[in-house]
Amino acid sequence: VPSTIYDTVRDLRQARGLRLGAMQRKLPPIHFVLLYVLGFLELLAFPLLGAGTASMSRENTVLAIQALFFGAMCGAIVMTLQVIYELWKPFGGAYTVDTVLAKMVRGLEDELRVRSELPGGMLGREKTR
Repeated sequence: VPSTIYDTVRDLRQARGLRLGAMQRKLPPIHFVLLYVLGFLELLAFPLLGAGTASMSRENTVLAIQALFFGAMCGAIVMTLQVIYELWKPFGGAYTVDTVLAKMVRGLEDELRVRSELPGGMLGREKTR
């Protein structure tokens, strides 16, 4: 029985270490500021550059190509920002530890319930004495 207790404590410590390590990998807030600045500059500069290019060109296809690029760049910035934001917060998002933590706690509760139902008590000390 002591080996199972040791294994359980070791597994808990490893899981705790992994969880704390994952939570400490947060990005600094400056990354979010820089992404917002990049998005703002894109929204500001791209239409102006497109208007300037359209006034110099006689073909209308230039605006269609620039609209496609503008949409792709806006989509890429928003997707990057959303993924980074989801990774930044450890609870309540798409990439969270909530489900793993709930499963681990449920397993510990089941194990404690089984150990408490043993005839010798939780640790089985009465059997060894």
